[in-house]
Amino acid sequence: VAYPDGPWQAQRHGVYVGKKEGCGLVEVAGFLQKPKVSQGKFLIDTGIMHIGWGTARKMEKLPIAGDIYEEFPKMLLDGFAPFSVSIVPKCEFFHIGSSRELLAKLGQIEHGNMIFVDSCKAPIASLGGDNIVTNVPKDYGSVSLSKGECLTSLPLAGGGWYHLKYMIDDSFKTDGLWEKHELGEKMKRIDHDKLLALRVPRTVRVTVPARIDFAGGWSDTPPICF
Repeated sequence: VAYPDGPWQAQRHGVYVGKKEGCGLVEVAGFLQKPKVSQGKFLIDTGIMHIGWGTARKMEKLPIAGDIYEEFPKMLLDGFAPFSVSIVPKCEFFHIGSSRELLAKLGQIEHGNMIFVDSCKAPIASLGGDNIVTNVPKDYGSVSLSKGECLTSLPLAGGGWYHLKYMIDDSFKTDGLWEKHELGEKMKRIDHDKLLALRVPRTVRVTVPARIDFAGGWSDTPPICF
């Protein structure tokens, strides 16, 4: 599934190239990853993919375990199975690709400072602005952050919390912070019961995306989904 959008979104996502223009089901002629474009309309990949049973049976017999976002589309373009894109005429892409985007879309202004606080049981002493505070337990002590400083806490199975301070523009993808903090391994050890216990029980109605890009990775692919 794809939708038409301008070059700003195309530069940041995968883009389908159809064999013809228009909406509905269109055969795919190519696929571009974050093309360097400056004008025009492009078919933005929403991340939603439907695989028919016939194709699934063929995949099951493959001698390799391919990546569905890399090897598989290449195989489809080479004729492995029919490859079409369903183009929706209008779509709102709620994209969070960085901490600053999260702050801009979900944050609120308090005392002149933009902040986002969620699931924090610890008392907040001071926030200098451009702060994100998430999943902090009561026994952390008072939270005091300078401008652009953020804090999250990870409850680890086997006991203890890993308190992670980072800056609003840290990417964790190209700056080596993911590896420095060994977050790949820590994500596998998250104590989800402790994490959920921080949240305030309430009933809400929400509309959610099928995927979000958060802290340098997609929510539906490892390691983020761990």
